[in-house]
Amino acid sequence: MTPIVYYDKPHQVNAADYGIEIPIVGSRPDMIHDSVIQNCPKIEIVSETRIDTPRPPLELVHSAEFVHNLLDSKETAIKELMKCYELINDDGSFNRYNPANAIADPTEALGKMFRQCEGTYIAAKMAWDKKNISPAQMVYYLGGGQHHARIDGPSGFCLLNDIALTAMRLIKEDGAGLIWIIDVDVHKGDGTAEIVNASVRGELPVQTYIGKNPEIINLSIHMARGWPLDREELAKSNGQNCAPIAPSRIDIGIESGDEANYVPKLKAGMDTILGYSGNRKPDFAIVVDGADPYEKDGLPSSALLKLSLEQCIERDMAIYHFLQAHKVPSVWLTSGGYGNAAWEVAAAFLKKLNDEV
Repeated sequence: MTPIVYYDKPHQVNAADYGIEIPIVGSRPDMIHDSVIQNCPKIEIVSETRIDTPRPPLELVHSAEFVHNLLDSKETAIKELMKCYELINDDGSFNRYNPANAIADPTEALGKMFRQCEGTYIAAKMAWDKKNISPAQMVYYLGGGQHHARIDGPSGFCLLNDIALTAMRLIKEDGAGLIWIIDVDVHKGDGTAEIVNASVRGELPVQTYIGKNPEIINLSIHMARGWPLDREELAKSNGQNCAPIAPSRIDIGIESGDEANYVPKLKAGMDTILGYSGNRKPDFAIVVDGADPYEKDGLPSSALLKLSLEQCIERDMAIYHFLQAHKVPSVWLTSGGYGNAAWEVAAAFLKKLNDEV
């Protein structure tokens, strides 16, 4: 098995290009890509792979009203983008947004987000199509991981839930049965949990519950406190689209100061996900590989959890070894990571992976 990095450069979103003043560094995928070229000769880089679809089938996980708003007009689409990045305060003033600094039309950002949502499925298909090889195929996508996007709207810098959508598409279009979602972003994967739970209840087009075994089992390990678990801040930041907080199948909250127990608790959680699966092998895994637990992360709401770079590498290698031990193909998504050091986590993990395979 040769690990694959999927790099879709034309569809990277640099928030600063649209006057959005949050610490999402647009060069992060480029820096990871360059590190792989320089340091990872055993890892294959794939770019510009196309799947000929007009747009992702968003209705599988998002409400008809939300999808209509995205597609109906530029005005309604930009309103959803404003919600996504929380750019409007309660009094109507701008928050972290200076349109005078924009060098690109915001509708361009929307098109790129649609493409990134499709990119997660493209990357997943690369691994899925080699699901019978051994060792199991893994594909690392330099994008995706929009785990806060809810059924009826965006949240937390996430417009479209590419994670849940890819899981649903693998079930509906490719015949997958059991899928694991392992989310190690610093913030709880609340949008993914909401969508998965709605699907279990039969409220989405794809039924994902058979007997006593959910076909999508989601694990989220995250800060035990802070956004989005602080309900007062949650309601203030984005209104009814963000509440209530849905439980993941496995939620693991890590308190500040408990970083030494992060990896042991993650490993215990992965043993639990195996138990919930009836010890049966899943068809696929989606890893939401957020870099924002890193101690050098630049987002204030990530500050309650501070893993060293070595702990981040240990985290990712633990997931990789777990999936390989059970011969599970997987797609990995860069997800959260803010500031000038965000690229370091994925680059270090891929270097460690290259040295091991």
